[in-house]
Amino acid sequence: MRIVLFVTVITSFASIRLGCAQGDESVPARAESLMSGGPRAWFGQTRAAIVAALGRPARVESRTAYPNKPRSRDSLVTFDYDGATFVFYTTKGDAHDILTKATVWQAHFLNHSPITLGASVARVRSFFGDSSQGSTPHMLYSTTDGILDHLELWFDQDRLVRLKWIYGVD
Repeated sequence: MRIVLFVTVITSFASIRLGCAQGDESVPARAESLMSGGPRAWFGQTRAAIVAALGRPARVESRTAYPNKPRSRDSLVTFDYDGATFVFYTTKGDAHDILTKATVWQAHFLNHSPITLGASVARVRSFFGDSSQGSTPHMLYSTTDGILDHLELWFDQDRLVRLKWIYGVD
């Protein structure tokens, strides 16, 4: 009788501890990796790296990063491809650049992604460790440490149709 009671008590404590640990866990490492990496990891984080990986964009647009500061040499450069857009922050004229945003709505840009276009809302939530339920047209996830990166996801009829990475810049 004592052995059965002891096993029951230990099992109860273990399940309570497991329940608390699952509730306190941050976004899984794989989700953090997707949010902070994504296109930066797959294609690179500079204009030269993106062009080397994807070819020349269909359109390039440049505008000042700080319109209220006429002497600023910083700019935002946008590369438009059929199915994706990449935005770079450039400093010191065009000498330095870094990918700050990437939006994808064509599957071939997501060949390396663990989440693909057409994924269900439930599948995406599961990937991020999100216990929410029900239909939604939009989700936003953020990293939890350091400079924050964000991943926005859009759905049509509960299927993923667009992803947008917004990378924090120091």
